[in-house]
Amino acid sequence: HPDISIGWGSLFGDDAIGSAAKWQERGIHTYPMINTVPTAHIGPRKVEYFLIDLHNLAKIFHVEDETKDRIAALEERLQKINEASDALKDDDRPRIATVQQAYGNEYMARSAIDLTSDIIRLAGGRSLDDMEGSRRSVEYLIKTNPDIILLINSPTSPGDKKRDALKSNRILRHVSAIKYDRFLIIDQSTFYCGSMRTLDDIERLRKEISAMKASQ
Repeated sequence: HPDISIGWGSLFGDDAIGSAAKWQERGIHTYPMINTVPTAHIGPRKVEYFLIDLHNLAKIFHVEDETKDRIAALEERLQKINEASDALKDDDRPRIATVQQAYGNEYMARSAIDLTSDIIRLAGGRSLDDMEGSRRSVEYLIKTNPDIILLINSPTSPGDKKRDALKSNRILRHVSAIKYDRFLIIDQSTFYCGSMRTLDDIERLRKEISAMKASQ
């Protein structure tokens, strides 16, 4: 009998572990990570929200004194990333699209309110993830011609297999990111919930952007 259940908001559904209300009726508290709750409640997902989760969880477990220095260091790191991003002009930002799944001549994209957009912005890119998101034709990749493609890695859908599928699709051979093999693979938890690894991936994406600019 746990005291609290912590997880993604999507887990607290009737088709998963059951609603938060049902758990609370049984005397078990719940805490869904902020970036995983419906965006109608929080608006666009942001990297900074996982730091709020850390503060909240530190309070819940009464470890605020033990964790404050480490959380403060993460906040300072994010602040520096944000300041560097804000200093960039739109013309200096490469175009970056997100691919979560690849289905032949269609793919699953993310939307402009997903965490991927904030990750791309903070890394110094310009997100091509629009409000539609979801499954769409690869013609969108041809039309927008991303400089870099962000690939979502998961146990059931490895990022390297999606990269190979995109590279083997002949109609995409002139898309800049595919032509010059500019991909960055990030884990599903990194883009969906947010964690310390999200900051690592933002910095990895920034390095990819710097390398691209140096080669031009």
